[in-house]
Amino acid sequence: MTVVTPPSIYVRAGTITSPDYAHSTLSLTASIELACGGPGTGMAPLLELPPGALAAKRSVVLLIIDGLGLDYLRQTSADGPLANNLLCGLSSVCPATTSAAISSFFTAVAPAGHGLLGWFTPFEGRDQVVLPLLARVRNGPGLSAADLATLYHSPPLASRLARDCHVVTARRIAGSAYSRFHAGPAQVHGYRSLSGLFGQLEHLLRADGPPRYVHAYWSELDHLAHEHGVSHRRTREHLRQIETQLARFLRQIAGSDTLLLVSADHGFIDTAPGRSLLLNDYPDLAQQLRLPLAGESRLAFVHAKPDRREKLGVDLADWLDWDTTFRYSKSYTEIDDGAFRVDPNRFTRNKDLTVGSKLHAVMGDAWDHSLQYSVYHNYQLSVDPPDPKTTQATSRFKLDSNVYGLDYQNSLPLWDFMTLTSGVDYKYEVSNNKSFKRRQRTTGYYVQDQVSLWDRVDLQTGVRLEDNTEFGTSTNPHVSGAYKIKETNSKIGFSLNFFNKYSFP
Repeated sequence: MTVVTPPSIYVRAGTITSPDYAHSTLSLTASIELACGGPGTGMAPLLELPPGALAAKRSVVLLIIDGLGLDYLRQTSADGPLANNLLCGLSSVCPATTSAAISSFFTAVAPAGHGLLGWFTPFEGRDQVVLPLLARVRNGPGLSAADLATLYHSPPLASRLARDCHVVTARRIAGSAYSRFHAGPAQVHGYRSLSGLFGQLEHLLRADGPPRYVHAYWSELDHLAHEHGVSHRRTREHLRQIETQLARFLRQIAGSDTLLLVSADHGFIDTAPGRSLLLNDYPDLAQQLRLPLAGESRLAFVHAKPDRREKLGVDLADWLDWDTTFRYSKSYTEIDDGAFRVDPNRFTRNKDLTVGSKLHAVMGDAWDHSLQYSVYHNYQLSVDPPDPKTTQATSRFKLDSNVYGLDYQNSLPLWDFMTLTSGVDYKYEVSNNKSFKRRQRTTGYYVQDQVSLWDRVDLQTGVRLEDNTEFGTSTNPHVSGAYKIKETNSKIGFSLNFFNKYSFP
């Protein structure tokens, strides 16, 4: 058995690693086409898989596991049947997304050739954005037969092969316009479950008939990664289920003269929520677009109105993850004399100014960092002049307070159920009155571990070490937990805090 599993396209330090089309999933389809009697598209076959090795087999099966990247496979199942039978790693196509990559498997043509560039694809025939896998306009009706003939313009690979061809895919999409076109002359077989997929394959490989090529597709791993994250427990467990059934399937087809190739269409990486930008949050920018955003969330295509292209570029460049806040308030309060009678002369003036700035960044698309600086100024003046017909002295109190803060925090997901957060903060406080001027500095170091179990239980443990110039050093542990009752959208929790409290001035 030969196993081929390509990785995702990596993003590091803000640059995109270009796909290596000389050693990619297109090279794999080139080997398949030449081995199965096709003329080829000019793409060189995969060096590790010469067409002659495939041509000698009665059955060639390409099983595509949507979303299974090479790095993820090695991290999650290093000793499984896929990793143990690894032939080589491959680059995906660009964009490295299902619509583009699966269409390249079906046509043996790069996305620039078949034109299906993402879940949302610009369609010049209508000057609209369409969903090629669903054969309809975005937020609109289905496409006509004439539109589909224009949209689906690359001939299917099966139409060029000299073998009996079959497509095995989920029953819910087996009859779609996309599947019917890209299957070409191949016979389409639907299934309802993972065991059904392998059952269909076993039946085809055991049946009599001429040499055959089988294109098979499984999408559930991709679905779970989108819904929960590639590192989530459910996603990892599903990969183990795939490998368990795959090992059983290989035993069942032993002696059938079959070459099984297993590949991904693309890989996955988890991204932090803070790295997501929603167009609805930028209505002014949305008004400058000629078409809705197309492509994919990590490779969006922007179509600006003709007179807005230059300004749009400036707006996109201003999308920096930097938040700044400014707040100023001023108040005047008349105060009673302590016996709930109005004191006509006594009053207090307050002025508050708060300025804060926070820079947020994510390293490696998972390690979350934030750096925050803040300034708080409070001016308070309280005056109580002599009441009429009294000889009391004027009472006057003034206080200027300033607080300067600097905070650094980082959050690192260790597994899908555990996140480690740590940081350091520094605060400098100064209060000034005619009679005194007090200063104090506080430096805090903290670490917290948050664990989520069974999608219902959240546990937090942490400790904070604090050094204060006025009160010395203290250690403050913290433990809390909560049980989520999903049925009633409620929580039951507890919290234990052991903090040494103090105040200033």
